[in-house]
Amino acid sequence: MQGSVEQNIRQIAALKGIKDKDVRNAELFGLVLGFCLNGLDDYSSKENALFGDIMVRLMRTMDSSKKVEIAGQIASSDSVPVKMVRYLALEAIEIAETVLMHSPILSDNDLLVVIRFRGHEHMVAISSRENLSAEVSAELVKCGDKTVFLALINNSDATIFNKSFQQLGENVKNDETMFVSLLKRSDIPDLILRQIVRDAGPPIRPFLMSGGLQYLASFLDEELKREEKTDQVDIGELRAMMSKLLRGKPEKKLDEDDFIKVIKENSLIKTVCIFSHMTNIPLGNAMELFTNRNAEPVVLACRAIDLQRDTVAALLKVGPWQVTLTKESRNDFLKIFDKLKQATAKNVFNLRLQLYSAET
Repeated sequence: MQGSVEQNIRQIAALKGIKDKDVRNAELFGLVLGFCLNGLDDYSSKENALFGDIMVRLMRTMDSSKKVEIAGQIASSDSVPVKMVRYLALEAIEIAETVLMHSPILSDNDLLVVIRFRGHEHMVAISSRENLSAEVSAELVKCGDKTVFLALINNSDATIFNKSFQQLGENVKNDETMFVSLLKRSDIPDLILRQIVRDAGPPIRPFLMSGGLQYLASFLDEELKREEKTDQVDIGELRAMMSKLLRGKPEKKLDEDDFIKVIKENSLIKTVCIFSHMTNIPLGNAMELFTNRNAEPVVLACRAIDLQRDTVAALLKVGPWQVTLTKESRNDFLKIFDKLKQATAKNVFNLRLQLYSAET
C-alpha cells in the first residue's frame, strides 16, 4: 500500500510540468478524487485532511455544472474527504441535493448546520434521507415549512420524537393530504395518535372519513360525547358528593390520605371534591381546572398546600388527563412542581383564590 501512496504522490508532483493552470487544476482534482474513491484507507488522517483542503480549494474555482457533476459522482461514497462533502452540502440546492439525500459521510451535526444556515429546499432534501435521526427530524419540524413536513411525513425511514409528531399534527391539521398521511404512519404511538386527533377537533373529522381512518373518527365522536358528559356535571351533584365524603369525618376534615384514595379509584367527581375542600377553590372552578389540558394551576395549588410529589404524579392520570396528557406533558408539569418553591406557590395561589372569590 505504501508503494501505491508514493506512486500517487509522484503523479501529483508530475503535474507541475503542466503550464496551463486550468488544465493543471482539473488534472489535479481528477487525480486526488480518484485516489479517494479507490481507497482512502490507504492514507493517514493528515493526508485525508490535505486532500479535502485541496479539493475544496479547487472546487471554488469551478462553475456550477461541474460541481453538480462532482456531487453526483461522490454522493454515495464513504471514502471521500468529509470537508469536500460538507462544502458541497452548503452549496446551491442543485449542487447540494444529491449529497444531502444520499451521502453517508454527513453526520447529524453536519445536517443540523445545513438546516440552520440554508433554505427550505435543502431541508426537503435532508427530509428524504434514509435512517434520518430523531434529532434531525426535530430540527426540520422546528425550522421547516409544509414542503419540508410533507417530505418528512412521507419518509418511512425517518425516526420522529413524540413531541415532533405532536408539532407536525398541529402544523398540518388543515391540510387533508398531509394530515391523513401523518396519521397513517405506522410508528406513531397510539396515545400520540389519539392526542393529535383530539387536539385537531371536529373540523378534521371529514379528513378522517375520506382518508379511510373511520376508527379515529369514531374515537373523536366518543371523545366529544365524553367531554359533553363532563361538562354536564352540575354543581348540585358535586355538592352532594362533597357531603357524602365529609360524613363521619372528625371536624369535617379531608386530608392527603383521603385524596390519594380517590385518586387511586380514578373518580373524577370525588377527586374534584376533595381537591376543592383542601384548597378552598370553589367546586365549579375546581371541575373546570380538571377538564382543562393545562394542569399547571392544579400543580401550583398542590405545591401551595404541600402535597407529596407522588400524589401529584398520580393526580395527573385522573379523569380526562388519563388520555389528554402524554407522558412528556405529565413530566413537564412535574418539573414545574419540582422547581416551585412553596412560598412562591402560596403567593400565586392566594392571588388566584381571590380571583375565584371575585367570580362568585
